[in-house]
Amino acid sequence: MTSVLRAVGLKALWRCTLVFAGCSAQPARPSFDLRKPAAVLLGMGCRAVAGTRTAWRRAAGAAGLIAAGVLSASGPQAQPLTSQGPTGIGLVPTAQVQRPGAFTVDYSNAMPGAPDPKGHNFLLGMGLTEWLEVNMRLATNTVQCDFYSEPCVGPQIRDLSGSFKLQVPVPAPRHWGLSAAVGAVDVGGAASFFTSHYAVLTRSWSDAELSVGMARGQTPTSPLEGPMAAFTVHPWKPLTLSVQQVHGLRTAHALLAVPLAGTGVSAYLGAHRVLSDSPRAPNHPGQWAQLGLSVPLGGRVGERSQPGVDFGDETRRVQPLGLADVASALERQRLGRAVQRRLADGSLAVAIENTHYPRDVLDALGVALGVLAGLPAAEVPFVLVEVSQRGLPLVQARAPVPCLKAWLENGEPCAELELAALAHRKPLLARAAPRPWWHLAGRPELVLSPLITSTIGTEVGAFDADFGINANLVAPLWKGASFDYAYNFQLEQPTKAFRTGGLFADSRLREGKVRHMFHQVVELPALNTYLRASVGTGYAVFEGRHFESLSTSPDGRHRLTLSGGQFLGPYELHPIFKLPLLDVPRERQYRLARYRYAWDGRSRVTTEVTAGKFFNGDEGVSVLTRFHHGDASYAAYIRRSKMADRDQPVAFAGFQFSLALTPRRSVGPALFSLRGTTEFQYSIESKVGERDNLITRSYGEVPLFGEHLSRLLNRDRNGQAYLETTRWRLRDAFIHLSRD
Repeated sequence: MTSVLRAVGLKALWRCTLVFAGCSAQPARPSFDLRKPAAVLLGMGCRAVAGTRTAWRRAAGAAGLIAAGVLSASGPQAQPLTSQGPTGIGLVPTAQVQRPGAFTVDYSNAMPGAPDPKGHNFLLGMGLTEWLEVNMRLATNTVQCDFYSEPCVGPQIRDLSGSFKLQVPVPAPRHWGLSAAVGAVDVGGAASFFTSHYAVLTRSWSDAELSVGMARGQTPTSPLEGPMAAFTVHPWKPLTLSVQQVHGLRTAHALLAVPLAGTGVSAYLGAHRVLSDSPRAPNHPGQWAQLGLSVPLGGRVGERSQPGVDFGDETRRVQPLGLADVASALERQRLGRAVQRRLADGSLAVAIENTHYPRDVLDALGVALGVLAGLPAAEVPFVLVEVSQRGLPLVQARAPVPCLKAWLENGEPCAELELAALAHRKPLLARAAPRPWWHLAGRPELVLSPLITSTIGTEVGAFDADFGINANLVAPLWKGASFDYAYNFQLEQPTKAFRTGGLFADSRLREGKVRHMFHQVVELPALNTYLRASVGTGYAVFEGRHFESLSTSPDGRHRLTLSGGQFLGPYELHPIFKLPLLDVPRERQYRLARYRYAWDGRSRVTTEVTAGKFFNGDEGVSVLTRFHHGDASYAAYIRRSKMADRDQPVAFAGFQFSLALTPRRSVGPALFSLRGTTEFQYSIESKVGERDNLITRSYGEVPLFGEHLSRLLNRDRNGQAYLETTRWRLRDAFIHLSRD
């Protein structure tokens, strides 16, 4: 069946491409046998494509020719999204979910089911686990029209909502190819035009799949209502064709998806057409086009972090090393200022300060082990490496040289390799000669981070934002001590609502000094605890002090953080008379307790509960679940808090993205580092439990003064369980980060 479908598909693809590119005014009739199911679907796909506008045909044709001629069809395929948000093609969701860590951005020029289906449909799909995906959707007829002050022609909607899909077990043999899922679309948010709940069952073959299900729409405009079915074929790996029916509404869909060779990124282009009307869905666009991009969150590291990691044929040779050359070899790998000493049994103990591997302390440890594995085993039977951050010892590794070399070069098991999280257990054997406490703990760093303040899906606009850059100079002092100075640079031309006179003008990013503070961290290994005290100016105008403690269990699965502080800011001035407003509080006192639990030893899924009084005075609780994919993560959260001068609490729900915007290995001079942030976070949230869409600010602010303890301590990955389950990263760092 594969060869027949591929031959049929290539011929039809060529004719579709000619139509896309505008080479033919009408779709050419296929010369193959239309009685074949694949041929029928291909013919429908060509007719659907031919109905789109000329601009879309030419753009799609150009993309198809480039994809077919330039890009490779190997690698992970894109997982497109339906117009409602879940994974699938067209209208009917499938029972599959997004791959863990997948991040799909999708745009189409129609909103099936809306009062006026012509508009903009923005989708964001996220694979959280092997069985759960969540999606966000912004459906709007216009992007910039202000519903408050501008005349908007015709029926207008602007609906920001979320959706989820949960795979459920199927009691059937695996070779049957059956999968099942339940889900909901258009949940949350103030507007609800497309809300629906559904269940779907998918039967997959090598070249085709059949999905059947039932949906229950919650509004008259919900496109997913009643029985639904979709038959999909893949005549060629990048090409997908489908015919579907939802409560009498028949549609045809064609989608071309091509991976960008060597990147893990996939792009796709779709064309969709309605074949027959349905009284249940009178508002449909007739035809629409779709464009999407799938990106693996965390890149190669995110893929390596999945269970069953396999390095394939990736190898690297350990370079021979003499005892007299250890210091210079470590210096070449930017692991300088090492302290070393020989132990009684002939082993070599080395202590290094991690200054060039900002994402994970295991990267520095892996490169160091790769250097020391070249020592002659006859002279040095064991090597012991200790890595510190800002002078605070974090991790230690010990291994016999022959075993270590065989594992790094060929992947042979090395059971004698031992790892220890120094904050939670005694050292493995002995430490290298400790540095004096006044020794400079690291090197100066200039950390750049993008700044975004935004509103999405409001009555003012679909997307309004102001952008800037934060430059943070961190000067390390003695052990655990540092001074940091942060400055915000404002970028010009924010969107309309953030300009002077706009609704959000008072929320613009302000250019100028943000923070100058002194920090001191003290370790208490006997209690598995770190303490941090900070003094200075934060949030540009608030002066005071901040205290924080962090305690973790030996395996790292439990963490308790206590924080509090007191800051004093200037009086707010009357907008007209410019006199101090004495009834507006200028003092900020906060106290928060945060408990974090890791659901597995890899710390891939964690839940954190925060309770107490937040920075702006509201009291409440927040629950956040984070899904880690390598050095990046997704998070979903819900928060409920109440201001002292308000009668009722306010609840919010949202998603947060965390990305490492810096290479695994810093570049630049040896004595100074210029890098990006290791944790850029962006959140999208909406009020829940209320029908209004009013902007509500200042709730749930957790104060951040420089690097908080969990970020400083290897970004909350410093437990024994994390080290044991992520030792693959040592070899990955040796292979990909070591210098020749």
